[in-house]
Amino acid sequence: MTTPVGTDLLGTLDVAQFVATGLLVLPGVVAEDLNVEAVHRGRSAFAPEPAPGMPLAEAFSPETLSGRMLATPAVRGALRSLVGASSHVDHLAVFLLLSEDELASLGHRGPLPPQGWHQDAHINTRLRFDLHVMWYPQEVTAAMGPTRYLPGSHLRTVSEYLMARSQNFIGQRSLECPAGTIALFHHGLWHGAGSNRSNASRLAIKYRIGASGSQTLGWDTSGLAALLDAEVGRPAFASPHADRASLHDTLFTTEPWMEDDTVRLEFMNRVRLWRYLVDDESCDLGHWLGRVDLDDRRWDHRA
Repeated sequence: MTTPVGTDLLGTLDVAQFVATGLLVLPGVVAEDLNVEAVHRGRSAFAPEPAPGMPLAEAFSPETLSGRMLATPAVRGALRSLVGASSHVDHLAVFLLLSEDELASLGHRGPLPPQGWHQDAHINTRLRFDLHVMWYPQEVTAAMGPTRYLPGSHLRTVSEYLMARSQNFIGQRSLECPAGTIALFHHGLWHGAGSNRSNASRLAIKYRIGASGSQTLGWDTSGLAALLDAEVGRPAFASPHADRASLHDTLFTTEPWMEDDTVRLEFMNRVRLWRYLVDDESCDLGHWLGRVDLDDRRWDHRA
């Protein structure tokens, strides 16, 4: 499914927020009739699953529930912005967290434990990334075991066994949201389903979508030049301000779990991802990679 340029594209600061946190949330953007149909039909609405690698334009016909949801302007625009005009489906997965009453009818006492923390693609260390398009067709409350995630963790690749040993992290959040919410996850974001302690089952549908062509400058770039001009002359290592309209402050927002020293590695990796998305290896913000580039040039000169 190819999104026409200009159809609800993300803005530059939206993309910068994605680079910094690893996700964007589009609250309640899917039409109510599609949400109701998804909850009513359940897994049957999403069969058969597309073959891995199938072009998104061919994976779901327009009359299917998936095809109609992915045609939502805000969803089309976000996909076009982050994975480009040409994309493919890696896989589709439907998750159903049963309520305590339904579990009891199956002979299970008490709610199921929360899913362990994990990255869906910790083996992929490239800058090129896939999107997890998470569709929540019903309101998700705190009692329903919402998806837990750790903002800013997508560029920190560790052993999943080490990650799964932890139950909670400082600064973690839960996706409590209205019906029809779409969450766009970087494939490396640390996350896991919660434990459903409510009397209602929770449905979530995940589409993993990757870029088949260029993944650069796919968003509304009309304000990009002005934002970059505003960074000229900013002192290196300047402390973040409260101005969230600043590209610098959006990209270099810290999270509570980050250490005072190794947070610099997060900043450098964010600049690398930003360079990839703007297709400019010379672009630098906060002088985080500029000094490394300078050292490389000096070393080459000596050689």
